[in-house]
Amino acid sequence: MIDTETLLTVYDSENADRIAIIKQLEESKDERVVILFDSILQNRSEDDLVRIEILKGLFLRRDILESRVRFAGTIRSILSSEDEDLVRQFAAKAMRSYIDLDGAVDLLERLVKSENEDIAVRYSALAAIEANSSLASCQDALRRLIYIPELGRSAQRTLQKLI
Repeated sequence: MIDTETLLTVYDSENADRIAIIKQLEESKDERVVILFDSILQNRSEDDLVRIEILKGLFLRRDILESRVRFAGTIRSILSSEDEDLVRQFAAKAMRSYIDLDGAVDLLERLVKSENEDIAVRYSALAAIEANSSLASCQDALRRLIYIPELGRSAQRTLQKLI
């Protein structure tokens, strides 16, 4: 495996395979990686596939609280923006790793409830809540979501599995 320093340097080169580099950096604890990933996620002109790869890799990360809060804030920003729906779908999925942070469950619940929201984003938000159904806050959200026409049955099934 190539060292972090080299990968960070190569990432900025013109012909770099950025997705392959992101995959190699996914589990790095180096603060420079956190900064790079966060700046890429915030940059709406960055290649969506690169941003999605970072969002997918956030599940693997075991960052310190400061970095977790930083990523959660960036994900909130993506979910609150008019970004591409595919990027927002992966952002909603990624939020499951940050569900314990303030406001995460509320944001996901609002997304699920929003009839104006893209259905794939709504399902991803629901999946993030369901993935954490052992938490009381997620169970409460699921109970409130069982009445949502398109998604309520899924919330109900998850709750029934807990009983």
